[in-house]
Amino acid sequence: MDCKTCENSLRSDFSYCPSCGGKIIRNRLTIKNIWQDIVYQVFDFDNTLFKTFRHLFTKPEVVIDSFISGARKKYMNPISYIAIAITLTGILVFFIRRAFPEGIDFDIMNTGVYNAETNKALTDFMLTFYNILFILQVPILSLAGLLAFNEKKYLFSEHLVSFMYTQAQYSLISIPISSLIVVFIPQLYMYSSISMLVIMLSYNIYVLKRLHAVKKGEFLLKGFVFIVLFGVGYMFLSVLQFVWMFATGVISFNIN
Repeated sequence: MDCKTCENSLRSDFSYCPSCGGKIIRNRLTIKNIWQDIVYQVFDFDNTLFKTFRHLFTKPEVVIDSFISGARKKYMNPISYIAIAITLTGILVFFIRRAFPEGIDFDIMNTGVYNAETNKALTDFMLTFYNILFILQVPILSLAGLLAFNEKKYLFSEHLVSFMYTQAQYSLISIPISSLIVVFIPQLYMYSSISMLVIMLSYNIYVLKRLHAVKKGEFLLKGFVFIVLFGVGYMFLSVLQFVWMFATGVISFNIN
C-alpha cells in the first residue's frame, strides 16, 4: 500500500508513514471515527497545542528557543498559535457587543471629553479592528524587548517569534476571564482591562527573564526599561488610532 499523504510505499503493518509521519487511515470515514479524531486532536494533552500552552507557563524559554534554534516539531509554531488566539477573540467581541449596545463608557475619569456618540464610535472601531490592534502590539513589544533584554543577541525577527508566543498565551488566558466579566459584571470591564494590561506586561517580563537568564541585580532595571519602552510605543499607537479616527470623521470631541 502507499501513503496517501506522500505516496511512499508502506508495509502493511505500518501505523504511521516513516517518511512524512502521517497516520495510516485504513477505514472509511464514519461519524464515529470523525468524532474520535476530533477528541484526539482537541483533548489529547500530549498534542502540541496543550503542550505548548503548558510549557509557556512552566518553561517558556524551551518553547521559544526550540523554534528559534530549528526544532520546530516539538511545539506549535507561533503563527498557528497566535492564529488560534485571534480566532477565539471573536467570543469576547461577541459578548462585548451584546453587553454594550450603546458603546463602552471610556470616560472612567469623568473628564467630560467622551460623550455617548464618541463612546459608541470608539467601541465600534475597537471591536472592528480588535485583532489588528492586538497584532500591532507584537512589534512594539519586540522592539522594547530588543532594547531592554537582549543577552542572547536575538534579531528583531526572533523577538517577534518570542512575543507572538507570549501574546497568544496572554490572549488565551485573558479571553475567558474578560468574557466572564463582560457577561456578569460589565460595569467593571474597563477597570479589568487595565488589570489585564498589568498581567500582560508581568507575564512578558517573566518570559524575558527566563529566556535571557537575566541576573537578579539587573532584572528590576531591565523590567522597568521594558515597561517604559512599551508604554511609549503603546501611547504612540493610541495617538495614531485617534488621529486616524478623527481625520476620517469617525469621532469628534465636544467638551461640555
